[in-house]
Amino acid sequence: MLALVTCVLLVGLMVLGVPIAASMGVTSIGIFTALGQGDFLAVMPQRIYVGATSLTMLAIPFFIFAGNLMNTGGITDRIFGFARACVGHWPGGLGQVNILSSVIFSGMSGAAVADAAGLGAIEMKAMNDAGFDKTFSAGITAASSTIGPVIPPSIPFVVYASIVGASVGKLFMAGFLPGLLMAVAMGISVYSTSERKGYPTEPKMPWKLRMKMFVRAIPSLMTIVIIIGGIWGGFFTPTEAAVVASAYALILGVFVYKELKPKDVLKVLKESMLQSCKTLFIIAVANFLAYFLTHQRIPNMVIEGIASVTTNPQLQILIIIGVIVGIGVNMGTKGAKTVDKYWDAHVNCDAEALADLCPDDFWNYISDTYDLTEEEAVDAMGRYMNDYADSLGGDLSYEWKQSGVVVGFGSSSQLDTVREDTDKFGLKVSSGICVEDRKSVV
Repeated sequence: MLALVTCVLLVGLMVLGVPIAASMGVTSIGIFTALGQGDFLAVMPQRIYVGATSLTMLAIPFFIFAGNLMNTGGITDRIFGFARACVGHWPGGLGQVNILSSVIFSGMSGAAVADAAGLGAIEMKAMNDAGFDKTFSAGITAASSTIGPVIPPSIPFVVYASIVGASVGKLFMAGFLPGLLMAVAMGISVYSTSERKGYPTEPKMPWKLRMKMFVRAIPSLMTIVIIIGGIWGGFFTPTEAAVVASAYALILGVFVYKELKPKDVLKVLKESMLQSCKTLFIIAVANFLAYFLTHQRIPNMVIEGIASVTTNPQLQILIIIGVIVGIGVNMGTKGAKTVDKYWDAHVNCDAEALADLCPDDFWNYISDTYDLTEEEAVDAMGRYMNDYADSLGGDLSYEWKQSGVVVGFGSSSQLDTVREDTDKFGLKVSSGICVEDRKSVV
């Protein structure tokens, strides 16, 4: 009964939208208190501290930092271009490119959200322009981003290894085949759907152009060789590999591609710190939840309950998979939500999605400069978006003409076609969302 109450409470809180860390904390503290065992809460600070301070956990913030640097420094654009040259002419066209790009990027970052936020915007823009259905584009982008946590390096593998004491290196090596099988399965699905709906394929690139795209992407592709080769060859541990990946991505963005400026690096650092804190806080609270479960012998109760249903090992595994899938459906939607937001803001010109993506300091800037409320600013943005798109490179940039504010979306490489024009006016177009005052030139 205690195991059932714990499961219902924990899963119920997650389904209701309570943050994962809060759900785990409330469950542990609530049941300890309800059982009259509040004294055991004295160990909570110690368990939470230990949960997030192991050496292995250092890999998480560095892999997050590396992924954000790649999205901002032009690496993801070159990956997409290389994948497009390789498989763009296959049945399914850009859908296959979408999958291959995620496979390549998964060998660098290890986070689904980094894939969805970085490559996702590039992929969906290209697929929409080519005539793909927007729901299909968003679906394959969200699905392919889940390859990121499977093919090494993988942040979930690092978390699992730290909890159960498994070898991170062995887990990384074990992730290759499942990740590639996922990609093959998605490729077959894209092929069958594209054949049925008549989605376009890209013209086959000449080998000379393919080699040009490959040479252009070599520095980016070397990230995989450095990370996986270094771990496999015993040159450094997975934690050290994360540091090396971050340093290499920083060097590429600043010195090779020259798309990262000091201001951009500081912004990426801030974003990476926030993401790392959220992730590590969940892990820290999970360590206290593990203490609670072990103390109450709940894992034993679960094992006994499953054994009472069936003793067949295969059926037991299926039951466990069913429970995990059921929980994952309700709590693993962040990557898909990120894709939806970028889709609405980029393609549908949805003002509310744009408002959700814009940082708080954007609206502070609008309010201070033009004496408008956030609601008024969102309304104006929705009405005037795309008016000036042609001269700034199509759908990649939008202008709010009344105030002379330009908002640019996408990575620096995406906006190469508009950079020359905007540079003439002293404007800055860089990764993510950027806002500059253009009143003097409108």
